[in-house]
Amino acid sequence: MRAVVNRFALHAAALRMAITAGLLPWAVNESDAGIVACMGRWVAQRGNVDIAGEVLRAAREVERKLAAGLRDQFIHINKRETGNKLIPATEADEAKAKTPEHFDGFIKSDHVLIRPEAWRGYCDGVEPAEIARDFLDRGVLVPGDNGSLSKSQQVIGGSGRFYVLRMAPLTL
Repeated sequence: MRAVVNRFALHAAALRMAITAGLLPWAVNESDAGIVACMGRWVAQRGNVDIAGEVLRAAREVERKLAAGLRDQFIHINKRETGNKLIPATEADEAKAKTPEHFDGFIKSDHVLIRPEAWRGYCDGVEPAEIARDFLDRGVLVPGDNGSLSKSQQVIGGSGRFYVLRMAPLTL
């Protein structure tokens, strides 16, 4: 729903710029009225808007994308047998660990640690906090100590804030 509303807003902005530049012979209020009318027809055609359903659909899509990217978009890390130092799980992960900024996060034990900027990308225009709360309500997201949606985690090269998800729901 947000993506469609954003498209209407983009069209309205483009029309305003074209009118201001003298490329179209219309008045801004006429083009705004046209956009509002189109949006009204879209809402009427769509029927009753169920925000909770929209978030749930978006959350399922985030889950699908995450599950598809677990192998390639994340660096798998393990604790060294002696001590608590974290190391890459495989040679491929060792290569990935040289440029961790190019990956969405880490897989540590049975948890997926997702960088906040990657999380926003997975949410694809839907409010990331709404998706995170849905994951929290379903027991997929592990909240921070103070109840925040992200939490500090040790990874290779230090620590950072991540959205921490339980792995099991993503691999079913």
